[in-house]
Amino acid sequence: MLVCGTSTDWRGYICNIGLIRRVLAISLLRVVFRAWHSVAVDARKTKEYFERIERGEIIDSEQEGFSRARTDGKDDISSLPRNVALRIFSFVNVGDLGRCARVCRNWKVDFSEVKHSATNKVTSSLIHKCRPFLGHLNLRGCYGLSSGSLKLTAQCKNLQDLNLSDCAGVNDEVVKSISIGCTALLYLNLANTSISDASLRYLGSYLANGKGCNKVVHLDLTGCEQITEEGYKFISMGCSFLSTIVLNELPGLRDDCIQALTSECRTLRSVSILNSPFLSDASFKCLSLCKRLRKIRVEDIALKALASFKHLNVVNVADCVRIQDTGVRQVVEGPSGAKIKELNLTNCVRVSDVTLLRIAQRCHNLVYASFCYCEHVTDAGVELLGTLPSLVSLDLSGCNIQDQGVAALGNNPKFRDISLAECPNITDLGLQKMCQQCRQLENFDVSHCKELTDNAIKNLAFYCRLLRTLNLAGCSKLTDSSLQYLSGVCHYLEALDLSGCVHITDKSLRYLRKGCKKMSSLTILYCRNVTKSAVQKIQTKCERVLYNADDPSPVLP
Repeated sequence: MLVCGTSTDWRGYICNIGLIRRVLAISLLRVVFRAWHSVAVDARKTKEYFERIERGEIIDSEQEGFSRARTDGKDDISSLPRNVALRIFSFVNVGDLGRCARVCRNWKVDFSEVKHSATNKVTSSLIHKCRPFLGHLNLRGCYGLSSGSLKLTAQCKNLQDLNLSDCAGVNDEVVKSISIGCTALLYLNLANTSISDASLRYLGSYLANGKGCNKVVHLDLTGCEQITEEGYKFISMGCSFLSTIVLNELPGLRDDCIQALTSECRTLRSVSILNSPFLSDASFKCLSLCKRLRKIRVEDIALKALASFKHLNVVNVADCVRIQDTGVRQVVEGPSGAKIKELNLTNCVRVSDVTLLRIAQRCHNLVYASFCYCEHVTDAGVELLGTLPSLVSLDLSGCNIQDQGVAALGNNPKFRDISLAECPNITDLGLQKMCQQCRQLENFDVSHCKELTDNAIKNLAFYCRLLRTLNLAGCSKLTDSSLQYLSGVCHYLEALDLSGCVHITDKSLRYLRKGCKKMSSLTILYCRNVTKSAVQKIQTKCERVLYNADDPSPVLP
């Protein structure tokens, strides 16, 4: 009886499992079918909308219910793009800048916009009043400030970000005061100032003993040519937290300086040494000792010296016209090859498809890649890039690619940013095949691809509805129909360049005004069929409109 009862219980248990699995499968199928139905309905609606456009039945996008209103309710200034917010604050005088800083931490005090009117009296008063809550202070280019005024920044105990670049009043005594007083300082920019080794001695000593500004992680010494090997040694001995150092525009920088910097410093993660022609392989061997180094920005160097680095994430050798496939292979096939996330080979004119083959074989974590104006890069190499699983941003501007290569990019549906500017052999067919798969595109540039027509933009709008920025400058075959397609479904579009699209008229601006509610930047240079009155209307909806009609000088800002 016991055995029989047990058998019955097990059969019931198994039946329950089967029932649960069936319910789960049905529930999942319902979710899938609902999602599929939603996509199908949306696609049908868009297709019908495009067909009605072609039949001439639709005049304004707004009549079809495609417009969307913004209802996020965020703080108006804080939610704006940084460049727009800075533009607003450029109209504020020095005194009001300080008051703004007391309202919101995101509203940083930036004197660089009013550097010509920043006086010792006003600056001193502002710093004195705002010192308890001042976290970010930008005095870049304020050449009229004396060392006495600049020393007052030492009173700002909570200051985290200080920019004193191009300030004539900055000297060793100013840096000493800051080293003692600014205990929370993280970012310090002393670029193009007259400091000497003494300043670095003060910084190094306070970094080492845990007093004063002992938490600095970012230091910019661009153009500080008075610093010698001794100064870099001071930094090396005291840099317990330093992770980023910028040493650009130092033509006198030598191997012994880099050796002194890296002798004790092992925390560096990012180094920039642009325009330092006298550095040799010895410098890069010293940098390779920094086990945490992730990013190095250089110009023309011996890539072989970088090949031994084990933790490189970013490689930027843009404009190094002498670099060839062999040099890039040294880095790609080295210990860091599989860890590289960003690779910039812009204007490396000797790089060819051979390099792209090595990258496809080794760089499986590559996220961003640029091959601008690498004229020896063709469809064969681009097809390999489409197989990289992590690649989301790609710049192929000026490369020798055609429809076959563009279509192959569709093999990677993860692409967010693609630039195909100045690729004159691209046609509607290649773009259509790519867009069918790359539906997550947010930023797209096909400027000066002169063979593209309205049919290409129709497919782009149909498949890539998440577009935020789009550059169509120089696509001279486009007409108002292209803008009608875009405005009907691309509601996230924020920036659009139509310069040189000579066939567009005032209709295009009306479509954009009613359909693209989030548009903040519109460039329509040399669009001779667009009138000033139409531009003035869209300017009420768009923050930045650049327009000049037939005259080279802009009519509107």
